[in-house]
Amino acid sequence: MLRSALLGMTTHVTDSGVFDWKGDKRAYKAGSHEHAWLIEPLLLGYIWTKEDLSEPDRVAIESALWRTGDWLYKNPTIQHNNRGIVSSAVLAMCGIFFEEQAWFDLAKELGDEIFPSVILDNGQIGE
Repeated sequence: MLRSALLGMTTHVTDSGVFDWKGDKRAYKAGSHEHAWLIEPLLLGYIWTKEDLSEPDRVAIESALWRTGDWLYKNPTIQHNNRGIVSSAVLAMCGIFFEEQAWFDLAKELGDEIFPSVILDNGQIGE
């Protein structure tokens, strides 16, 4: 099932890396953090199942996921709230997985600014 979902996702990622489910009027209304929330489970699911997939499947899935990471890098969420944290964390995850140092560096730069202003002394995430 996860294989079909990941392969299905590849048909809904544009060349520029935007998720595009035709007819979805809600898409991207909330900003690029929504994009990060879509990447997170897909990339983790891919990491989980990668070894069980054929080479052509891996190439298609990684290509689509790379494009989504590149879009996130070019459109980060710079907000001092949970959306900014999620966007930075997912961008860092993409940078590590795809060995894209510039992505990781931007995530760290944003995270260094956003995380201390949002994570409270008791560990709770503030808004």
